[in-house]
Amino acid sequence: MLNNLNKNLEDLLSWIDKNGYEGWDPYDVQGSEFYTKYLMNKNIFAKITRRLFDKFSFYFPLMTRRVLNLKPRKNAKAMALLCLSFIKFYNMTGDEKYYDKYKEVLIWLLKNNHSNTENTLGWGYPFDWHSLIFIPKETPLCVPTVLVGHAMLDELEHTSNQVNIESLHKIKNFLTKSLNITNINEKEICFSYSPIDDYMVINANLYTASFLTRYAVMFRNKDVLELARKSRRFAMSQQESDGSWPYWSYLYKVKMPKFVDNYHTGIKLQWLKMCNIIDPIDGEKEVIDMGLKYFYENLFSEDGLPKFSDELTYPVDIHGPAQAFVTFNFLDKHTELSFANRVYEFVTNKMMDKKGYFYYRIDKYGHTSKIPYFRWSQAWMLYGLVNLKEYKDKK
Repeated sequence: MLNNLNKNLEDLLSWIDKNGYEGWDPYDVQGSEFYTKYLMNKNIFAKITRRLFDKFSFYFPLMTRRVLNLKPRKNAKAMALLCLSFIKFYNMTGDEKYYDKYKEVLIWLLKNNHSNTENTLGWGYPFDWHSLIFIPKETPLCVPTVLVGHAMLDELEHTSNQVNIESLHKIKNFLTKSLNITNINEKEICFSYSPIDDYMVINANLYTASFLTRYAVMFRNKDVLELARKSRRFAMSQQESDGSWPYWSYLYKVKMPKFVDNYHTGIKLQWLKMCNIIDPIDGEKEVIDMGLKYFYENLFSEDGLPKFSDELTYPVDIHGPAQAFVTFNFLDKHTELSFANRVYEFVTNKMMDKKGYFYYRIDKYGHTSKIPYFRWSQAWMLYGLVNLKEYKDKK
């Protein structure tokens, strides 16, 4: 089972060491001046041109970036994933070289904080992001910020190193004071994605809840714990009767199409399970069990292919298996080793290059986009494989 896992993990680590931490990203093209200026207009011509350009960018990713003069850059979320991977590897092996790598990456993150206040820490992306609103580059976001926070908590739990405690307090401040909070009722709230939006994205809300739960338990902060519980209750209330979750809350002011995808479902399960272990609340276990059943039965094919959504098999996105390995580890008692092995065999046979890095996507026509995106593919798969190794070692 999980043949050559250690070798594949070492090959990816070697590729990262050789190529460094800078890289392209699936969304850096959309953050380019050309894209923003000419393709984001609301007229029909711009919309048609944008769709054609997105297709061209998928099939010719390197040419597109060269034409637009886009350079590989370090991405705070990728660096956060490296932090999580290195500190977990250190905790698993005791090898000091991984602790040194963790500290090196964390130092970069602390020096490149995107928050604009002295008592907060937050990180965003190095490119503009077109969502329902325009989010400028380096706008601090909950997701990369929480990932950095969890890495620091991992270090504190396993090494008792107190040096980053002040940084943990500042991350808590960003999440509780800078993000926007939608009050649903007396028992439920939803945290926004960034300080400039009011999105009700269920997985993003759970990112924030996961850190705040862990932080509150560690530092015995009842007020923060109550916020986290309200956030978790909101996510629980958004689960459908079949066990699935949409990406956007149905309560959001803009009615979004229902979309149940693989990796965001895995993220929700991961964070709910982590919270439930350290601070169980009523009904949470049942919600997790229902979500897991839907996850396994509707978001994977029989041969281990991680489907894009419950309705679409393709494109197969590298995020799917990467997050699946993390979810399997967090919910290890609920996952058969044979099932994890099928997913592993698929991704290593179909989406891993002989040089050690992982491909981006396989579309419905069988075309594989082999560009080595760093944040989206390599950093996520490193974190995924480290979790898969820990999961295997527990079996």
